[in-house]
Amino acid sequence: MCLLSYTQQKVHFIHFLIMFIQPSEETTIDNFHEIRALCLYEQDDSCPFESTMKIKVILYAQNYNWDDKYQGIEIGHMKLYRTDSYYSSSDWADCHSQMLLNMHYMKQEVCGDGEKEWESKLFNEDSISSDHFFLTKMYLKPEFRGKKLGYEAMHAGLMACGANRQFVYVCPSKSPEDMGFKFLKKFYMGMDIGTKYSRKYGTIVCPNYNSNDSAKKKSSRVPTRELSTVA
Repeated sequence: MCLLSYTQQKVHFIHFLIMFIQPSEETTIDNFHEIRALCLYEQDDSCPFESTMKIKVILYAQNYNWDDKYQGIEIGHMKLYRTDSYYSSSDWADCHSQMLLNMHYMKQEVCGDGEKEWESKLFNEDSISSDHFFLTKMYLKPEFRGKKLGYEAMHAGLMACGANRQFVYVCPSKSPEDMGFKFLKKFYMGMDIGTKYSRKYGTIVCPNYNSNDSAKKKSSRVPTRELSTVA
């Protein structure tokens, strides 16, 4: 008989999974082959809808010559929430942060549930049959910043958690500790074709991420620090 509560079991399971990212003795940031991602899923207890999941993504660089599965050097992490077109609420988002609330309102516009409904300029008919991902944190460790890994790491994480051809939302951080709003807005607007920015909500939406393999996967020049803040 299990003496742990359901929540305790989830925490133990997550800790067990984290142990799978074993440090590599040979791989470095200069000889890795690919950035990979391990996704940890957890039901968000503050949301009554089972379709809304909290996701932590562990990002790690791997060399195929000597690293086994889930082995490499951990370079950062991402945090997201996944929901569908119907199940998310302002009350749920507001209990987390203003940033997540802004993403929720943006999603309503995209799905035709805002004030202007289907007449909104942000409405996208593909949104109704898609999942929606709120990216609340994209973080690279200091020693891996400035190495043009931003887009590659973000793409690995989004693909691993199931955001391919789905809708992705992000609020560029205005925190002075980050790279600055102007830079981050440009970075996220460049993640794929078709991205749109709403000044009203301070939020970017990327419809149908990586449709036709269109997502940007390499950074051309920008040094990447912490790209978003925690919701």
